[in-house]
Amino acid sequence: MFKWDGTPQPVKAWEGDADMAKAFKNSIVWWYQRLALSVGHDRYVERLKAFDYGDRDPAGPVQWFWLGPRHGGGLNISTRQQVGFLRRLYAGQLPVKPQSAAFVRQIMVDETRTDAKGGRYVMSGKTGSCASTADGSRSVGWWVGRLQGPQRDLLFAASLEAANAPPGTEVRERIKDIFTDAGLWPAGS
Repeated sequence: MFKWDGTPQPVKAWEGDADMAKAFKNSIVWWYQRLALSVGHDRYVERLKAFDYGDRDPAGPVQWFWLGPRHGGGLNISTRQQVGFLRRLYAGQLPVKPQSAAFVRQIMVDETRTDAKGGRYVMSGKTGSCASTADGSRSVGWWVGRLQGPQRDLLFAASLEAANAPPGTEVRERIKDIFTDAGLWPAGS
């Protein structure tokens, strides 16, 4: 649990004390910045390498390296690498305690639905958005995750990059609609 220092935030949901589950759900940047400062650069280098996460390069200030080039961050990960990371997470192949991986999988659950036949579907994932260029002229929004259903278990990563790319939350809703149209995700009520 990190205590909010009262500084006005760009997103109302960021204003308040937060634990990891709340920080994850709301992408609370100040919370992750505080965590990053306590973890430190060298530990990030070690863990990103052990996780084989993206280009494994936390270049830039430790409290900004994952927030894109506009903030001086240098960590890069492709959609293919994101799916590979998720595969290792869900297969229990990351070098972490099983209960830690289980906790992350639990907080990633986004929504559960049931189809007309009583089949249970679970959608899990993480959205994100950031400027993809140092001058902020382009941005990227993404959603990565897992769709579990009676017939399939899919890992996915979707990203949109453009001058005015939609935020990750919008990418999430678009992908859910695509999954519904493809018959992979039941329509919402």
